[in-house]
Order: sequence, then C-alpha cells, then structure tokens
Amino acid sequence: MSDGSDRNDAVLVGQFRREFNAFWNRGDWHDDDRPNDEWDPIADAGISALRRGDLDGAVHAIVHYVSDEMELEVSSRTESELRRFLSDFARSAGWTSTHPPAHNRSPLSGPSPADVEGERPGPAALWNMIDDFCDSVRPSARVNETQLAPRLRAVEVVPNNQHAIPLSIIVGPDEVILGLGHDGCRFELSANDAPNRSEIREILEAARKGRAEEETWRRSSECRVWLADGTELSTRTIHGLTLRSMRGPSTLRHYEPYDPSPITS
Repeated sequence: MSDGSDRNDAVLVGQFRREFNAFWNRGDWHDDDRPNDEWDPIADAGISALRRGDLDGAVHAIVHYVSDEMELEVSSRTESELRRFLSDFARSAGWTSTHPPAHNRSPLSGPSPADVEGERPGPAALWNMIDDFCDSVRPSARVNETQLAPRLRAVEVVPNNQHAIPLSIIVGPDEVILGLGHDGCRFELSANDAPNRSEIREILEAARKGRAEEETWRRSSECRVWLADGTELSTRTIHGLTLRSMRGPSTLRHYEPYDPSPITS
C-alpha cells in the first residue's frame, strides 16, 4: 500500500518539475536561453515544503534559491504569480495539510478562527500607528483591512484623488511590507524596531502629502518619496528575473496629496 503511495508521490514530483519548468520558462522570466532542466533545482527547493502543505515555506525556499544561488532578482509580481502556481498545483496534487497544528497552520488549509475574527500579527505599537494613519486619511481615501493568510494581514489605502499614490501595508509577525504606487514598488522593514516604525510613519505621511513620484520602465519601476526633512528614499522592483539594469524610455508620475486642500500639519 505504501509502495503504491510512494510511486504515486514520485509521479507527482516529476509532474511538478515539468509544470514548474513550463511555468518558469514562459514569458520573460529570464534574459538568456537556459535548458529546462536547469530549473529543476529551483523546483526541488520548494517541493518538500509544498508536500507538507506549507505554501509560504515553498515560496520562500524558491525565492531564496533564485536570489542566493542564481543571483537573480525576483520581483513582487513574479512572486505573486509563483504563489498562485504553487497553490494551484498543491491543491490538484492533494499536497495540503487538512488539520495542521494551531500554531503552524498552512495558508493552503485556510485561516484559523482567531485569524478570521481579526487577530493582528506584529506589535501593538505598530498597529496603533497604522490605525492613527488610517484615521487621518479616511475622509480622503478608502481603507480596507483583510486577512491574507494566518499571521499575515494587509491594509489597502486607495485615495479618492486618482492622482494621489495608492498604498498597501502588509504586516507579518516580524516584517512590514509597505507597497507604494501602481507597479509593485515596496519597502520591507522590521515590524519590531521602533526606529523602523517611525520611518514607516514618515513614508506614509510623505505619500499622503504628495511628496512621492514613480518612474516606470518596460521591466522595472522605481518609487521615490521625500520625508519632512528633505531626505529622499527610493525603492525599485524588477518585473520578472534579470541580471541586467533596465534602460530605455520611462514614464514618470508626480503624485498629488490625498487631500487637495492646503495641508497645515
């Protein structure tokens, strides 16, 4: 009985490698021609976690391998598409954990009741700051808070002024991902450091007051914000995988304040 199960699992592993190679080679994932089997180590990096139903672990393992071993950059867009591919395959293969321990639940098995009811990861001081910011922008923006996965929560801020910059704040137990603009630019900061929380607030305020711009090339984007003291911060994202810097024509957006009326504070 176990031999049959093992054989079936081996077939699924082979199928996963083939489908992963097809997924990874489509479109503009890379700039040079590589044989399909060169992607097998990337697929293998995530198999063990995916077979346990650990979607986050599989994504992290694959992104880590690509970044460290192959020295390629993984964009947020590529990571999102990878997550969808892995989730779909795991469900079709039955690689899901239906009753994981409460402290180690998998996104594939759905959030725990506590998460559904609104448990927030990260320190309370961080959420107090986020709540204060959201209260300050609600007259001029739509704010939506959702549970993405166990211990992973997102706040989306969409300004009424279409010329202002949209924001997303994704909070995990130890990290905050602050997304800005339309093309995947993001800052990744520790959730537990007070100086980082102060910087997050300053970035959010800069965005709210229109001290931000976004430049987009064919396969990359860069977002720049100016803090109250004039300090410029920037972050860039690559769309796909590349070893080269992107050049060529670009589109530049200069963002406006959320509230078009004069800001006195």
